[in-house]
Amino acid sequence: MLATVILQLTAEGRLAPTDTVQHLLPELLPGGDRISVESLLRMRSGLPDYVWAVLGDPPEVSRLQRYFRPEELIGIALAQPDRWEPGRAWRYSNTDYLLLGLIAEAITGTALPELLRQRIFGPLGLHATCMPVRDVHIEGPHPRGYFRNDIESGYVDTTEFTPSESWASGAVISTPPELARFLDALLDGRLLPPTEVDAMRTMAPATGELHYGMGLFSYRLANGTLLHGHGGTHFGVACYAFRSERGRTAVIYQNSWDREPRHTAPERLPRGRLRLNRSG
Repeated sequence: MLATVILQLTAEGRLAPTDTVQHLLPELLPGGDRISVESLLRMRSGLPDYVWAVLGDPPEVSRLQRYFRPEELIGIALAQPDRWEPGRAWRYSNTDYLLLGLIAEAITGTALPELLRQRIFGPLGLHATCMPVRDVHIEGPHPRGYFRNDIESGYVDTTEFTPSESWASGAVISTPPELARFLDALLDGRLLPPTEVDAMRTMAPATGELHYGMGLFSYRLANGTLLHGHGGTHFGVACYAFRSERGRTAVIYQNSWDREPRHTAPERLPRGRLRLNRSG
């Protein structure tokens, strides 16, 4: 969703893919003059991720009971020892999308949750979708989330934690039907001009059988069907949302997360669109 907003701003001429972090967010990032908007979108900035430094090893949900400023999280990332040269290789880094969130706010003068509401949630009628920033409680009907570090320790309820740790890299709360509606609108060209949609779908090898473009992964099933979408996990939740070239969309959600992942991508696309209710 954030990549969509950034590319909307690009299509409007308010931003260029070659603009640098230093130009857009002066003095925030050492070496920011060598990192472009496009490298952030494609996760090729070389910046380390901050997530495990914040969560701990093993992860502790109690660490996420306070508010984190985006600048604090970026500082935590920069303190990690494995920063790469920009463009060296693809690496999944939530830090890249925190910077894109700050860029979107700087250009528009609008807080990111409101920007997403104006440009995506509202136009698509995503009434159950929002981006909380501080509140650890989820409003309205929702499932509980459960996290398991290992089999011996079992699952613990991890439903309530501050979304600030994710912020622009994944704090949006939605439902499977509304996530499918967004993905359909994006890939059908209802949110972006064709040039920007093509840019999002221009892929390079990422990890395993996945390729990455701008905010989208691609994955080819054993029968040759090509899928575009994204997946994600956090304390207590895991979700995959992918759409086939033939226009079939699947959103696969579970309200538990094991530290050791069992899947890297969906293995089978249902014959129709998977529809789950809010509590399912």
